[in-house]
Amino acid sequence: MIPHNEVHNGNWVQISVDGQQMTGKVARKSVEMIGVATEAELGWYYPEDLNPILLTEDWLGYFHLEKFDDPQVDGTGLAYKKGLFHLFYPDKNDKSHVIMTCHGSHDVELHHELSVNEFQNKYHMMTKVFVE
Repeated sequence: MIPHNEVHNGNWVQISVDGQQMTGKVARKSVEMIGVATEAELGWYYPEDLNPILLTEDWLGYFHLEKFDDPQVDGTGLAYKKGLFHLFYPDKNDKSHVIMTCHGSHDVELHHELSVNEFQNKYHMMTKVFVE
């Protein structure tokens, strides 16, 4: 489940449709429900029907973040960047510790695996640009 206040237009989420998990993009929100577009069809769902998608390297590539070597991770971690935004995993084998930095913004350090919609929201908060 994703809380209603943590879901924003453009967020990628998973929903269950007829017993099948589908990936969709949030297109609209009402006071209670969330409109999710899957395969060009819009359906309305309660927040408890939405599930987060774990952020993977494929998703980072989809959002045009590039992997790069950064001395800050010293070969033990992973680093990705898009412009002035950087995402670090200090330990490449532990995705539950992530640090996000962006010039002109406070760093964000999290101690849990990042979901796609949470990444999108943090990226927007730090850069003032939507990433869809």
